[in-house]
Amino acid sequence: MISSIRFALRSIFKSPGFAAVTLLSLALGIGANTAIFSLANGLLLKTLPVTEPERLVLFNWAASPETGPRSHSGHVGPVPETGERTSTSFAWAAFEQFQAPSDSLADVFAFMPLWRINAMVDGDARNLETATVVSGNYHQALGVRMIKGRGLEPADDQAGANPVAVISHRYWQQRFGGESSVLGKTLTLNQVPFTIVGITAEGFRGTGQVGEIQDVTIPFSHYLAVEPGDKNFHEPWAWSVRIMGRLASGSTLEQAQAEMEGRFAASYEGHLNFATENDHMRLRTESGALGLNEDRREYTTALNVLAAIVGLILLIACVNVANLLLARGAARQQEMTVRAALGASRWRLIGQLLTESLLLSIMGAALGTVFSLWIRDGLMHLFSADGSGFELDASMDARVLAFTVLVAVFTGVLFGLLPALRATRSDLVSGFHGSQSGLSAPKSRISRILMMAQIGLSLILMTGAGLFNRTLSNLREVDAGFEQENLVLFGMDATSVGYETEGLDQLYSRISDRLASLPGVERTAFSMIPMLSGGTWTRSQSIEGNDHLDSSERVLVANAISPGFLDTLRIPLLLGRTFTVADGPDAPRVALVNQAFVRKYFPDSTVIGRRLGRSINELDTTIVGVVADAKYANIKEEARPAMFLPHAQVSRARPGNFAVRTHGSISGLEAIITKAVREIAPGIPLINFRTQREQTQRFLTEEKMFSRLTLAFAVLSLLLAAIGLYGLLAYSVARRTGEIGLRMALGALPEDVRRLILGDTLRVAGAGVLLGLLG
Repeated sequence: MISSIRFALRSIFKSPGFAAVTLLSLALGIGANTAIFSLANGLLLKTLPVTEPERLVLFNWAASPETGPRSHSGHVGPVPETGERTSTSFAWAAFEQFQAPSDSLADVFAFMPLWRINAMVDGDARNLETATVVSGNYHQALGVRMIKGRGLEPADDQAGANPVAVISHRYWQQRFGGESSVLGKTLTLNQVPFTIVGITAEGFRGTGQVGEIQDVTIPFSHYLAVEPGDKNFHEPWAWSVRIMGRLASGSTLEQAQAEMEGRFAASYEGHLNFATENDHMRLRTESGALGLNEDRREYTTALNVLAAIVGLILLIACVNVANLLLARGAARQQEMTVRAALGASRWRLIGQLLTESLLLSIMGAALGTVFSLWIRDGLMHLFSADGSGFELDASMDARVLAFTVLVAVFTGVLFGLLPALRATRSDLVSGFHGSQSGLSAPKSRISRILMMAQIGLSLILMTGAGLFNRTLSNLREVDAGFEQENLVLFGMDATSVGYETEGLDQLYSRISDRLASLPGVERTAFSMIPMLSGGTWTRSQSIEGNDHLDSSERVLVANAISPGFLDTLRIPLLLGRTFTVADGPDAPRVALVNQAFVRKYFPDSTVIGRRLGRSINELDTTIVGVVADAKYANIKEEARPAMFLPHAQVSRARPGNFAVRTHGSISGLEAIITKAVREIAPGIPLINFRTQREQTQRFLTEEKMFSRLTLAFAVLSLLLAAIGLYGLLAYSVARRTGEIGLRMALGALPEDVRRLILGDTLRVAGAGVLLGLLG
């Protein structure tokens, strides 16, 4: 074997041009596949860096679409096998039931995400995007490694315990600059001071969704102090807690599910209304080794598409190298014949040629590993380009290296076997004469078929790139229903610094008036939910004259807005009136609806004056105007029936999301706005300052990613196709050397020979284009 490898290396590098082209083809194909697998590994396969993650269990529930809690947070998705809906959100009562001693579970713990917390360190208030509130045994049950201090303990989760917090390694570096004396420092969250007692190891990102990092962890015992507005947290009908456990030694997921099912049913008994007697909710268990899984599943389709694309790239690369080896095999036919005459068997020769192929593949994989790092970093940049703070551990580990080695071996055999069989099949007589020395040589059908396939695959990738780019272009031209230019957005939540919910509308109105007086500002307004932010608030409303409709057919998109909101965004008012300052909390309740609402519920009758309400007996809101349709949640949605309510009349409208219409450039406006806000409400951090165009572009991240990737991969496939055409030409010329010599001896000019060779190649290319168009 050592002798074969040594000879293979000499043979490869005796033709440096061939070696360079082959290694480049393989490096690009294998590198792209390794990069995509690195992403898949980080998104779908990497387990939590905790003690024995395979023993973790994640609880969720499944129920019919009509059944379930009336108030819940978190992702609700379908169960493909049954058509039910499922979620990982539970009531606090369920966690209390699950905590009782168990035979199948060694420990049970709970956690819940906290969003947009006001975090103050040494008087510097900043928005904390990701935090978590957990049960006291969270770090202990998970087996989290700490690099400084300790994790939370059950004693920290008791009434009257001192408020303590654990921070992530990232937060320690970013907010505290890696300060060694951080333990014992005070971190104030929504005006509640917490003492930092520990820092988690660098690899631990929490048990939340993929890409999230839980920067700060606090115990449930202090949750209501941080979020005093969540008055329904302990109600049995309000579901927002996630529950995980650790299996006892020798226990299984099925045993844990069977033991906890009765406890789950007891936690919601009497608090849910079922449509029929046979209706119920069932507990489900799955591995908790990855943490929460909902967002991971969302990425599966995108990864499958990318895997298919890079798989085509690798296939094209293999076709390339196979064509190059066929050309090289024609030139080495006499060598193979001499070796056979000296006693080498055909299988010995095939083994030698496969050794060369595997060496080429392994060297290409080594170079491709370097390319994969560049490709992976580019992909990660695309993932996080929307400013969402998405972070993924896509580092190269043993699993990725094993994948690369397997791909290298498979690729080496795939592109090397056919040329090896073909190069060793000739008999001794024809081999000694050499087919290339004859006056003519038969054309290689195999080489031409491979070239046709390669060109066809390249055309498919080019078409895909064109379609993705057309999709992106079309989405950028979609009419949002309001004017997006010169519109600046930011958010704030004054309850995080102690303001009562009842006074928020007055505070936000004062801030809005102050901003309107700034130079360069034309108008300002605020709303509960910013337009095109991805967030939605839906309400099932009883609609006068439509009480025969099912509740699911009366679901409206809702938003709470300030007077002047329509004028600021330039959403046309088509009928009736808009809101004024007179529509306060004590005034009669009013609403605006959109054209989609009118088309669905009142296509042939007057809508102004119609009433809405929670039930047919509580129609307490009067429709006073109709506005034009607009895109509410994202730019890709169809127009949906919607209603607007006065911000002052909606008690749950805690966040203030401001829209500022400017006369021109927004350069330096963030600092001016921040200063103006702090004059009225000091200590409130501004959240997510951006333009409306930037906000909209965040929802085109996937389209932009696929557009750029498919374009890059399509260009790569064209490059590989060019290399393949070179291989085909080289093979053709090598096999027709005698014929070409005779033609020139009889007077053929060089351009006649070139026309002859290129004519054959162009016919092959034309057939490949036809195959690609069919594909």
